Amino acid sequence: MTLARLLSLALLVAALPAQRAITTPKEFLGQQVGADRFLADYTQLSGYWRLLAAESDRMVLVEIGRTSYGQPMLMAMISSPENLARRDRLRDISRRLCRAHGLDEEGARALAREGRAVIWIDAGMHATESVAAQNILELVYRMNARTDAETLRILDDVVLLVCPANPDGMEMIAKAYAATNRVGRIPVLYQRYVGHDNNRDFYMSSMAETEAINRVLYRSWYPQVVYNHHQSAPSGTIIFTPPFRDPFNYHVDPLVVRGIELVAAHMNARFAWEGKPGVISRSGASYSTWWNGGLRTTTYFHNMIGILTESFGTPAPPRLTPRPGRRLPYHDYPMPVASQPWHARQTIEYLQTANLAILDLASRYREELLFNMYTMGRAAIERGSRDHWTPTPKLLAESERRAAARRKLDDEGGEAAAMPDAFTDPALRDARAYVLPRDQRDGAAARRFIGVLQKCGVEVHRATADFEARGQRYPAGSWVVFAAQAFRAHVMDMFEPQWHPDDVGPNGEPVGPYDSAGWTPAISMGVQFVRALDELAGAFELMDGPPAAPPAVMTDGAAGWLATHTDGSSYVVTNRLLAAGDDVSWLSREWSHGGEVYPPGTVFVRAGEGTAARLAPLAAKLGLDFVGVDVAPDVDRLELRAPRVGLFDVYGGDMSTGWTRWTLERFEFDVETVHGARVHEGGLRDDFDVLIFHAGLPTPLGDGQRVQRALRRGRPSQVASDDLEALAAALPPFEDWSDLAARRVRLAAEETIPALREFVTKGGTLVALGQQTGKLIRHFDLPIDVGTYVEGESGERRRTKRTEFFIPTSLVRATVDDEHVLGYGVPRHLSLFFRRSPVFQVQDDSVQVVARYASEDILASGWAVGSEFIAGHAAVLATKMGDGAVYLYGADVVFRGQPDASIKLLLNGLLAGPAR
Repeated sequence: MTLARLLSLALLVAALPAQRAITTPKEFLGQQVGADRFLADYTQLSGYWRLLAAESDRMVLVEIGRTSYGQPMLMAMISSPENLARRDRLRDISRRLCRAHGLDEEGARALAREGRAVIWIDAGMHATESVAAQNILELVYRMNARTDAETLRILDDVVLLVCPANPDGMEMIAKAYAATNRVGRIPVLYQRYVGHDNNRDFYMSSMAETEAINRVLYRSWYPQVVYNHHQSAPSGTIIFTPPFRDPFNYHVDPLVVRGIELVAAHMNARFAWEGKPGVISRSGASYSTWWNGGLRTTTYFHNMIGILTESFGTPAPPRLTPRPGRRLPYHDYPMPVASQPWHARQTIEYLQTANLAILDLASRYREELLFNMYTMGRAAIERGSRDHWTPTPKLLAESERRAAARRKLDDEGGEAAAMPDAFTDPALRDARAYVLPRDQRDGAAARRFIGVLQKCGVEVHRATADFEARGQRYPAGSWVVFAAQAFRAHVMDMFEPQWHPDDVGPNGEPVGPYDSAGWTPAISMGVQFVRALDELAGAFELMDGPPAAPPAVMTDGAAGWLATHTDGSSYVVTNRLLAAGDDVSWLSREWSHGGEVYPPGTVFVRAGEGTAARLAPLAAKLGLDFVGVDVAPDVDRLELRAPRVGLFDVYGGDMSTGWTRWTLERFEFDVETVHGARVHEGGLRDDFDVLIFHAGLPTPLGDGQRVQRALRRGRPSQVASDDLEALAAALPPFEDWSDLAARRVRLAAEETIPALREFVTKGGTLVALGQQTGKLIRHFDLPIDVGTYVEGESGERRRTKRTEFFIPTSLVRATVDDEHVLGYGVPRHLSLFFRRSPVFQVQDDSVQVVARYASEDILASGWAVGSEFIAGHAAVLATKMGDGAVYLYGADVVFRGQPDASIKLLLNGLLAGPAR
């Protein structure tokens, strides 16, 4: 810092009016932040922040949204009073530099000089990471109360945004801890529906909390650095800091990668300056920069520097005991920490060091951070405006294949010039734009996809007149996403397959990615789009809100109305009409009428008293056409009834089950949660038509294993009865907690399997998803083999090894029997999420294959080793049992609520269950 700057800061301090006394956390909470065996809850945090906002002229409190349980989600905006007075201008500068449209270098540098660095810091995303969640209480207090030169410099140069990422979880975990002295073990997920998966939702914005945060990051403040606090540190260390391991995603700007290294170096150096040992980086954990779904990783696709730390500590002081390998210093662990008792307050101090390191760097390099964001945005726009070839592993492999082919032609005296390199082949260049035709097979999914893009700040245009792309004519009202925008990396990642590089360890086994290897929403949602490789000519307007449903056509019909089953809105219409008592059915066979052919699954709504009046506004709101007919279809129909759906959940909640519930509620199914006590009671058919298990079924055991495993794993929850009473009294009134004992009962095979068998044979529909399918197959002794196998030359058969078959979460191609009731309205060819998925081989024709994996070209997005081992095998099955049915979904048809195309396979099963 220059002498002139120091003098100006000194004069500023002298000239500042005396600020009113700032209440300390201890004065407000009765405890110091990080005091042993104390956790502040969200009610206390929000009350304290409201007090600070009243006491301090450095802070403005903003409500950025509402949580899943309806609490206000607060963000503290902290800076100098002068900066806060012109915060709208500073926000606009950050936006303009990030978006980069219409700015030249001179204008960008002027804005960078005028602007202030914007830094986002959050905590508590995973609420059981309880000590890290507390640290922002201390941070906000210090930034409001301290008057040292560094703090004042930061306030002058930086706008700090601080936000608890999961208020509901903070409230429940802290209150439960106060009642039981245990962190966690609450009866539900610590964020409604999704729990730990709340940090897996950031490219989809499905949850209310995610949408609120993304609104600040990508549509309002556009911070240059986003710091996401987590817990816990690698064994025997105090805190994990970046940089991260490979691979980094090839769409991410290199300035982001270097920016992570720059911020991390400043953090790590500050820990060393302050004599704080136990700081480890890349070698300590598996975090990479490949995947797009986390709070800190989605930032990379928006030209922002995303930082994650994982810290050690619990409310009750544990003993820190580093293992021998962590006692000697090495390259990214230069200062080992000694064995000692560890107090949460020590963790709070470490996290303040990390916070201040980022804020100090942002102050020192304010103009560079702002201008670099412009530089990245400008580069993204330029790449989207010209021919460009992104160097993916797949393109590299194609380039090498062509080079080998050219060498062979040269050796044979042939002409190799006609085979261009893959990196110059015009057919393989990146898209300049993505065209989504107005007439989509599933218009609801396409509109949802566009909304998902917009929630992450992607600019989407609507055609105001017909236009051409790749020799085809597209009507007005079609949507266009241009690649020439600052968030081009995110655009490409949402439309294009991910091609994860091979990552093999020294023992030859694949090294799994941190999360997913492939996820492409445009593919999983079944959106129809065209890659425009040249500049588009036409009239396009930037959309300032989510797309509205198109005008619906509803013609008169004396007998009733027909509607497509391919549009996701058909489920909403069906459920609403069934709830109102209307007569709705599906055609079981193809029907020709009035020159049109209606495929199996077509929805028929019979005309009844008041039906038209109920149907018309639904059709208009959802954009679903209903064709009137004067005669009812004269083919077999499946008469639908409102299904009584039970969804089993375990004590504490299961994330896959939570996503299933959220998905069913999105399509307006009425779902009742079922716990162990209700299953053991039996008589399930009296209350339910369909039972869904995404978790919780007992594992079939051999006689020799049964006693030992029952002792080790089959006990009821370790939450004692008196703790249940204390929990019920202490938890916030988000739900009715009076049934905790019933929720706690784990399923035992002796009671569960007879009850489920009776349920099915009496006409119920039993649905198992993911790993629950294999359990049900074994319990019911179904003629289905589960797994992938190697056949030896001499006839021996063994399961594949990880080195032979490995598909981390990826999209794989499959074919669907769209004439089966589960396949109604589902694309015949689609991509399914493979996520540790059971693979089925059917032994006789009593089991029907509804979906099977492709025979070749199996991988659609992600990474696969040995994909041939699933070629042609079954992914979704259906079988009869007595008067009922069993539906088995090996592939993850629900995966985090994302795949609108495959979700229909499940929704069909729920409606088909009670149908006649």
